[in-house]
Formats: sequence, C-alpha cells, structure tokens
Amino acid sequence: MVKLVIVVSTLCSLSMFLGCDGSPEDPTSQSTNTANDEIKAEGVTSAQDTNDSTSVDDDTTKQVDTTPEHNDATAVQTCSLPEEWTEAATSGLVYLDNDNSSTSTYDDQFDPRIDAPLKGIIVHLLGPDGFMDAVETCDDGVYGFDQLTEGVYIVEFGIEDSEFTTKNRARYFPAALRKGDVHIITIGDSVPKVGDKPFFPERLGNLLSQFGKITNDNIAIPGTTSEHWLPGTFNFNKELAPRLPTADVVIISLGGNDVLQYVQENAQDLSGIAAALENFPKFVQEIRERVLTIANAIRQVNPHLDIVYCLYPNYATSDLWNEMLYGFGDLVTGYVTEALSQVRASITPSDNILLVDLFGGTQNVDLDNILYDYLHFNDAGQQLYAEEIFVILGALVPLSSGLLMSQRRYMWILFPAFILLARWGERPWVDRTITTLFLLGSGL
Repeated sequence: MVKLVIVVSTLCSLSMFLGCDGSPEDPTSQSTNTANDEIKAEGVTSAQDTNDSTSVDDDTTKQVDTTPEHNDATAVQTCSLPEEWTEAATSGLVYLDNDNSSTSTYDDQFDPRIDAPLKGIIVHLLGPDGFMDAVETCDDGVYGFDQLTEGVYIVEFGIEDSEFTTKNRARYFPAALRKGDVHIITIGDSVPKVGDKPFFPERLGNLLSQFGKITNDNIAIPGTTSEHWLPGTFNFNKELAPRLPTADVVIISLGGNDVLQYVQENAQDLSGIAAALENFPKFVQEIRERVLTIANAIRQVNPHLDIVYCLYPNYATSDLWNEMLYGFGDLVTGYVTEALSQVRASITPSDNILLVDLFGGTQNVDLDNILYDYLHFNDAGQQLYAEEIFVILGALVPLSSGLLMSQRRYMWILFPAFILLARWGERPWVDRTITTLFLLGSGL
C-alpha cells in the first residue's frame, strides 16, 4: 500500500482545465517514487485498506463501481501548466507521505526532506455535468485546472491501491455522484437536530443538489449517547439498519451528549473536576470504541458506503462551558485538547472512517460565535459543519462561512489516496518552491 498526498491551492470562483508541466526542479531533490513503492504502516493515522472485502451476499445493497470514468471527449491532458493562472483555478502537488505525519485535514505537513512528488498520476475533475477533464501530474508532481465556471467540483485520482493519512478519502461517494443519485443518512444525538435551522444535514444536501437526486435521512435522536446506537439497540436495528442497503454515506454525530453528561455528573465541585479530568482520556477512548463498533456493524449490512465521523470542537474553550465549569475552563481545555488529539491520532487505516475534524478546524475560532447553546450550533456553525463534511467528501468549492474565512484560509482536503491543501484567497495558484509550500503548510 502507498501513502500519497497532494497539496492543492484552490479558487475564488470556479471552472475547466489545464494540466501540468515544464516543472521546475524537484523540491525534494530526490527521485520521484512510483505507485509500487512500499511505505511502512507504522504510525499511520488514517488510510483506506483497499484489500477490504467489497462484496456482500445481500443483493439489495448497492454494488458500486468506484473506478473513475470519463467520456471519449475528455482525453487525458499531459503536462502543460499556464504561465499565468486565472482566478478561477486550482492546482496541486502530488507526493508520497513517506513519514505518515498526518492525522487529519487540520494536522498535516509536507516535508521536502522526506516526502517525494509523484509524476504521471491521472487527476479527474467531476462537475455537475460529469467528468470535465482528466490531467496528468508532471515530473514535479504538479497538476492544475484553470478557467473554471462557477459551481461545485469533485476531484478524483487514478490510484486505488493506496492508503491515506488524513482520514478523508471517500471511496463510494464520487461514484454515487456520477450516477446522480446519493443517499445520505445522519445518525446520532441532538447536534444534527437542534440549533438554528436548516440543520447541517439539510445544508449538506443543498450543497450537493446540483449533482442530482439527494435522499437525505436525518434520523438523529436528541438526548441519545453513543450507547444508544450500538448494534442490537432499537435505534440501530429498527431506525438505521433498514435504510442502510441503499445508503452511500452515513454521518455519525455522537459523543457530544456523552461528554456533556460526563461533565454534568462529575464536575459538581473542584474535587469532582479533578477526578473527571483524570479519567477523561479513558472516557473519550470508550466513546471512540463504541463509534467504531457502530461503524463495523454498518459495514456488515452494507460495505459499499462511506462512513463519516464528526470529531467535535473543544467545547471547553467557550465562555458557556467556562461558566458551567465554575471558571476552570482553561484548566479543562488542556485535558480535553489532549484527549481529542489522542482520538484523532488513534483512528487507524483499518478503521476506514472519514474524519470531520471540527476539533482541529476550530482551535483558532471563538466557539461562542458559532454555538447556539452548550452543545449545538447557530446559523454560522451549522453552515461550517455542512461545509466541513462536504470538503471531507471531496468537494472543491469556496467556503461561504464569512465568519471563519480569515481563520481558515487553508484547509486540507483528501480525495482517493491524496491530500489536497485548498486555499481560498486572492491567489489560486501554488508557487512550486520549497518556501511557498512551507508557507501553505503553515497557513501563513
């Protein structure tokens, strides 16, 4: 299995192609590796094991061909990057993540001393009308699409036997989009059902609507915890399981009520807070194990779908939680940060889960500006939530949440086997120099 990464800069508006070439010197000063190179799995925090079974006996489940296709009119373009990019453009650098250093879309880095660009990788651009272009990466691993018209796009890459480190390679979702029929199920607690309307599952459906029919089942139940959705419970067996055979994506929003209940039961005074903090990492890992149990049970019913897990923000950074914690919010924040970081890093390649890292994505955000109450989201928060899921599924689109644009100038996006560093700003291109890549990676 190969671990591949792509750094991408993206648009202010959007549209159609170019390609890549005439590459400058290889920034890593090392030979380009091929897709047959073996990468150690040790320390990998996310990947898609393509050796997993993709067939079931139940003929009622969707049988999805995940191989990118494009019509004859869309020939693969070889390297030829423009001298100047239009504002509506996207470009990227494809390379091997040799040190497995990424844990999520918000915890990623490119090290030119270790990682190696890849040439000859086929990159497909999927728009509402189907595949628009297919390009090939150049000697330095760079590719690009230029002159894009306004709209939403999905990027796919022509490599299947690979792992990914940022937990965001959607295997089945792009194929469902190509067919114009996507079924999304959202399960969990009150987060998808409480706050400012429309809730994030509906907003996600609206973002996807230009691709075709979107069936959007939001069956989350306010007040439930991760234990209430385990296989064998009424919620799993009667509410979720009957819908799974036709599903393409299942979004799991669990853990918020678990944590809120834990805090309310244990943090009644200073001594209670101290004991709660000591046991909190173990408690969070228990939530993780229950989520993985639910995910595995979902795949037993239908292995041909993508499972998305939403890692919540560090609520302890908000004024609301600081009040609930008797002013000890700063103390609690450090413990919660460590626990959530451990959960993010502990999701392994074999878990096959797409991770929406709201914890990482909101570390520099004032949570009070996006919260409706202690746990739920206001209008800005609902939109942020929907867009984060959309990006994890493979979207290439400018974000509309003006609230967070300055804090989130860059974000990592992962498509099949690749990571895309997307930039929303005035310069939708990537200077292929070590200095610029470091600037992009650090979000400067």
